[in-house]
Amino acid sequence: MAAHTKKTCASCGRTLSIRAYYRAGEYRRFTLCRQCYRANQRARYWRDVNLSRLRGRANRANYRAAVYGRPGRITAADLAFLLELSGGKCHYCHADLADGFQIDHKLALSRPGSMNTLSNLAICCPACNRQKFTALPIEFIERRQQAERQAA
Repeated sequence: MAAHTKKTCASCGRTLSIRAYYRAGEYRRFTLCRQCYRANQRARYWRDVNLSRLRGRANRANYRAAVYGRPGRITAADLAFLLELSGGKCHYCHADLADGFQIDHKLALSRPGSMNTLSNLAICCPACNRQKFTALPIEFIERRQQAERQAA
């Protein structure tokens, strides 16, 4: 029986020597070439690291909601969805969130009727979150526009 000397990577589609693949046992090789396998491992590592950070933020938001006696729970997947939805931009000023972001409850937890749900959350820059404090989003936006008009 002739030994195979070439194999096609399932990720990049290149046909490479069998030596370009990691072993998956005594007689088998992985379906990804070494380069694609390493890239896949790096991506998986960063996804897991970022998901654990988001899990911590979600837990903190859930704890704050419980302190105020507000219903609802958010998960790290909810926050990942919000980040993807925001496109890396602040909900209020549309600034880039590369330097960090905060989770804002649009209707503050301290206000009556507030809930800790995905529809009540926004991803924003730390400056907007501090300035907004417990104001409603419309109140905050009007206050910002008024300040911009006075500065001009």
